[in-house]
Amino acid sequence: NSFKTGEEVRNKYLKYAEDIPRAVSAPLSLIHEDIALAVACVHGWKDMGKKRKRLVGGFSAINGPDSTPILYQDGSIRKSMHDHFKNLVAQDEIQYGSANGACESRRCDYCDRDICDMSKIPSYKSPRRHVSASVPVGI
Repeated sequence: NSFKTGEEVRNKYLKYAEDIPRAVSAPLSLIHEDIALAVACVHGWKDMGKKRKRLVGGFSAINGPDSTPILYQDGSIRKSMHDHFKNLVAQDEIQYGSANGACESRRCDYCDRDICDMSKIPSYKSPRRHVSASVPVGI
């Protein structure tokens, strides 16, 4: 999926894909394991998910062209999409904070700032709302 903003990602997990209530308030990586994997990749963090793991060696470690979509086989497109997602994550973290984690429960409210004390998550960094939101988002 191609998303223009973090809000579009959140909307997917809130309304269309999983019906995950914490999508309105938790850092992206705490919404769903799939997003946790992508955010871990952007930051170079250890992947905390259980089902899917970051591949050591990145894209070049994938075996054979049949293992990847044709679109991602073009290095310039891959870089452009990665840079876009990296900017999307940076922009989203200004409002929602960041954390390295993964939650697999569809109904878990552990990561909801309104219910949970996020400071108990060791990697949690609070939102940087005081920082200018000038991070460009787009390809």
